[in-house]
Amino acid sequence: MAGPSSPLVLPPDHSAPSPSPRRHKENAQNCPHWKTPHTGNELLNNIQNCIQDWSIEDKLFAITLDNAAANGTMMDLLKHNLVDKKLIPAEGKLLHHRCAGHVINLIVKDGLKVVESVVENIRESVKYIRSSQSRKQMFKEIIAAEGITCKKKPGLDITTRWNSTLLMLKTALKYKVAFEKLKSEDQKYTYAPSEEEWEKAEVLCRLLKVFKDATDVISGTKYPTSNLYFHLMWKIKLALQQEYSGKIAEIVTVLEAMRSKFNKYWNKSYIVLCVPVVFDPRFKLKFIDFLFKESFPKKAKQRFERVESLVRQLFQSYSSQGKESNAAEQGAAQSAEQAVPSMKNDPWAVWDRQLSSDLQSQMTTELDRYLEENPIPRSQEFDILKWWMGNATKYPILACIARDLLAIPASSVAAESAFSTSERIISDFRSSLTPEAVEALICTQDWYRAEGKSTEFSMASINDFIMGEMVTELQ
Repeated sequence: MAGPSSPLVLPPDHSAPSPSPRRHKENAQNCPHWKTPHTGNELLNNIQNCIQDWSIEDKLFAITLDNAAANGTMMDLLKHNLVDKKLIPAEGKLLHHRCAGHVINLIVKDGLKVVESVVENIRESVKYIRSSQSRKQMFKEIIAAEGITCKKKPGLDITTRWNSTLLMLKTALKYKVAFEKLKSEDQKYTYAPSEEEWEKAEVLCRLLKVFKDATDVISGTKYPTSNLYFHLMWKIKLALQQEYSGKIAEIVTVLEAMRSKFNKYWNKSYIVLCVPVVFDPRFKLKFIDFLFKESFPKKAKQRFERVESLVRQLFQSYSSQGKESNAAEQGAAQSAEQAVPSMKNDPWAVWDRQLSSDLQSQMTTELDRYLEENPIPRSQEFDILKWWMGNATKYPILACIARDLLAIPASSVAAESAFSTSERIISDFRSSLTPEAVEALICTQDWYRAEGKSTEFSMASINDFIMGEMVTELQ
C-alpha cells in the first residue's frame, strides 16, 4: 500500500539563491510503500526514514496533511523530536498545516448532512428525465419549445462529492421552466420541486460556489497558496454570516452546522493562517489588527498578540541561526563601542559611550522596520515572490522566512491528484507490479505532467476573487 499522499513541505535550502518569481512548483518526490497499520507511531517511523533518506532533517519547515487522527499523533511526535534536536524554528509551531481542501470539504459536508431534503426532488427529477429514451426526447422537445439555450444538460451528482451536487443544482436551475412544464405534461412525473425548493437550491448554490471557488484557488500549484489560505477562509466566514440573515429554516440549519465546523478549525488554526499574511507586504500585522478589531472586538487584543508573538518568535529563531540581517550592524556597533577610549586617556569618553548607547537603543530590528512601513497598495498583478526577491537585500532575514512560508502548499489536494491515478496504474491486468515500479510510474507521470501544466488562474483573478468584496463587507 502506498504511503499517505500528503506532501512533505520543504523550503529551499537557505544557502540557495532566491527563487525565480514565477517558478513556484510542487512535484511528487517519492511514493514509498508504507505497510499497515497506519498508526501514529508507524507513520512517524516511515516519515523519519524518508527525511533521513533525503537528508532534509535540518531543512524541514512544514508538512501539509489531512485531518486524520493518526496524522495528528504523528505530527506531535515528529515535532517533539525536531524541537529536542533544535532543528526547527519557533518550537515547531508552524510544522503542522491542516490541508485547506480537507477543511473546506468537512465544513461543507457537515452542512449538507442536514439539507438532503433541499436537493432530493431535484436529484430525482434529473434521474427521471435520464431514465428512458422517451423521457429524454420529451424533455428535449420542452427545452426547444421554451427556448432554453443552455448547452449543458442536467447531470446527476455523486452524493459523496459536494462539488458535483453544486454542478447538478446549477444546471438544473437553468432548466427550472422545463421541469415545471414537464410536470403539466407528464402525470408520471411526481418529483417536481416546489417554488420554495427552487429558492432553497439557489441559496445553496450561492453558498457552495464560495467553497468551490476557494477550493479551486487553494489547490493551485504554480503560485504560492499559504498566503491565500487566510483570505479564502475569511471570505467563507463572511459568506456564512451573510446568508445566515436569511429566513429559510433549512438553510439556517445548514449554516449553523457549517459555522460550527468552521469555528472548530478556525480556533485551531487561525494563528498559523495569519503568519503568512504578515509576510505579505500588502497587509502585514496592521491588516490582522484591523480585521480582528472589526470581527472579534472582545478577543481582538488577545488573538492579535498571539499572532504577533509567533511572528517575533519565528524571527528570533532565524536570527539565532545566523540569519539576522542586523548582525553586521550590531557587529559594527560593538566594534565602535570597543574603540571608545577609556576615561583614563580621554575625559570625554563618557560622552562617546553615551552616544554609542543612544545609537544602540534607536536601532530597530529588521522585522520592526518592515512592520513600521506602511503596507504597499494592492495591485492586480502583484507577485509576492518577485517582491521578496527584489527586497531581499533590504530585508535579508525576512526574505528567508518569507521564502520558507510561501513554499508551504495550503492544500495537499494537488499532491493527491498525482496519487489518485494509482487505480489506473494498478489495474486488474497489472496487479503484480512491485512497489518500486508503482512508485516510478506515479512519480514520472507527475513530473511529466508538471512540465506542461499551466495555472488556471492569473494573479489578477486570484486577487479579485479574494479581496473583491471582503473590505466592502466589513464597512
